[in-house]
Amino acid sequence: MIESSRGALAPFIDFAIMVFSLTIGVVLLNGICSLTDIGWLDRDTFTIYLSMACPLLTMVQFVSPAPLVIEAIQLLNVQNLPTQVFQSQIICNVLGGAYGLQITNMAVLATNMFGLACQILWLAGDHFVRCSDTSWVWFSIKMSTMLNIGFYVAAVVMPIELLGHCITIFNIVLFAAPLSKLGNILRTRNASSLPTTMTVITTVTNAVWILYATMIQDDVVLIPSVLGYLLSAFQIQLIMWSHHLLPFDLGFLLLCVRSSKSTLDACCVSAGACKVAGGIDDTPRASNSKVRKVLEKELKQCSPRISPSSIECMPRREDNHVQVTRLGLAAKPD
Repeated sequence: MIESSRGALAPFIDFAIMVFSLTIGVVLLNGICSLTDIGWLDRDTFTIYLSMACPLLTMVQFVSPAPLVIEAIQLLNVQNLPTQVFQSQIICNVLGGAYGLQITNMAVLATNMFGLACQILWLAGDHFVRCSDTSWVWFSIKMSTMLNIGFYVAAVVMPIELLGHCITIFNIVLFAAPLSKLGNILRTRNASSLPTTMTVITTVTNAVWILYATMIQDDVVLIPSVLGYLLSAFQIQLIMWSHHLLPFDLGFLLLCVRSSKSTLDACCVSAGACKVAGGIDDTPRASNSKVRKVLEKELKQCSPRISPSSIECMPRREDNHVQVTRLGLAAKPD
């Protein structure tokens, strides 16, 4: 009974540890800022250093997708390119640049203008592959029109309070975009869709912006930075968990992911599980058993929630062996 109660409490314990590990970082950052209040750090000097560090780190973050874009262009394949992140980032850069103009903050303005240039370059690479190096005139007209209208509305027409709310909302969308594949990551325990380098740089960048926003007492910069830090830190936890480096388990999050009939199919595809071709169950029992063992082994690595009893193999006899579609693998009967 004691062991069963511990098992029932395990998800709650893991959740508490996860939340604690995320929030402790924000508390520590706030503690660093508090050192200026007790005189351990000079407030003005610390703020100046942060005003230089924030743009530099953010520029590194904006440049970090370059290897992915170059690879996509070389392979003429944008499947692994985070295009949605680029599109969300360009909106955030327009809003952030307009905010920098309204408050006359060169650190905010310069950072967002550099980021805007990077996002245009990455989207141009995406356009090069998708449109086979054509329709550049339309791409230029569309991009310049949207950017100019966006800058004018955000910098001249939009009140600064509304602009701050828009920045917060779009930053949440930006940093949460990689988590759209959370269900698949949890089921397969494979976080390859989260670029490790980009995620770490994003987390560090948001941490430094939290310090800077706290020092200049700007909630419009602080709130998106805190949310971005928490979401990015959670992605780091997912990466560590997928490599079995996390001291606690994130498997309880599967309870929040709705399972459906397509779970088995998606898991089989992602793990490379096999499909048995055929329709008549006239194959010897030994063949059926061998195929089932292959499937069970693959699916056990895929997700503990899929029961082996749900596997249905209906192979057929063809040239005295069972045809198995899995990278050309053929499982011969005993």
